[in-house]
Amino acid sequence: MDTVLFFAYGTLIDKDVISSIIGRTNGLAGEEACLNNYSLVIQTLEQVPDVEIDGPSVTLRKVLQKKWGDSFRSYAVIHKPGGRVNGMMWRINQQEYSKICTWEMVDVKWYEDSNGIAQGHSGSLYHVKLTVLGEGQKYETEVDGLNYQPFLGTKEQFLEIISNSRAL
Repeated sequence: MDTVLFFAYGTLIDKDVISSIIGRTNGLAGEEACLNNYSLVIQTLEQVPDVEIDGPSVTLRKVLQKKWGDSFRSYAVIHKPGGRVNGMMWRINQQEYSKICTWEMVDVKWYEDSNGIAQGHSGSLYHVKLTVLGEGQKYETEVDGLNYQPFLGTKEQFLEIISNSRAL
């Protein structure tokens, strides 16, 4: 299968988290990298689009609220010239990238599939795939993309929710 260089930020930089989402632990290779021309933001539950994901009674916001509670917050990236975000570049296959897109709910436009340029430790530039906040969405605040904690909650809670997710 074709290799995809996926740029991950926030919780997806954690090997346990990315492994749980894509369903693979063996041979998973990653490298710390910095995404150029993007900024890291935090989106709250109220700012998540209230779009239908399974009929009118099941919306994206309701699903997130049920799984995470009213205090839900999530990292996202937005395009911003001159911006920089630290993360991980994971070498995965196309099927695994599709699982990430499902987790990020690209199909309902919460996040969008995108391309970017990341700089590895050696200084080399790489074309990467990533998911970005959907067009026109609001967010609470911009944060320092070079110095942030990957989890806005606990890692244990995050892994538990992944294990019960529609993405797997």
